[in-house]
Amino acid sequence: STQLEWAHTKTLAEFVWRVYESEFIANEDIGSEEVMGRLWDAFVARPGQLNEYQLPDGQRAVSLAGEDAVKEGFKASTQMAVEQGVFGAPTFTTEDGDLYWGNDRMLEALSHHRVRDKIGQNAGFCARASNANL
Repeated sequence: STQLEWAHTKTLAEFVWRVYESEFIANEDIGSEEVMGRLWDAFVARPGQLNEYQLPDGQRAVSLAGEDAVKEGFKASTQMAVEQGVFGAPTFTTEDGDLYWGNDRMLEALSHHRVRDKIGQNAGFCARASNANL
């Protein structure tokens, strides 16, 4: 697997959280190119800020997501998730193997992370927490 620097992992986790928040809390259509482009711009590309990795803006990122190579990556990731017992979204898997499925289990997953982190067993989400306030 690819190891991401902490800053990249934190950015990715923030983006994923904001996508879930948009879908399950704000009732936005995350299938909408406009919604996903806006979220990408706000939490990943951050136009107007230093973009040392030359990340595309939201409109280009949404366009890239429709390319065959990216779709194949999504299919491979989906297959891997199915093989690990994931059967719906959102699903959270902790490093110690606990699986939380469904929007109504998000708080339990976060509580599990907080408790495990506090007792020093280095547990957490696969993408780790998006910030220290969890």
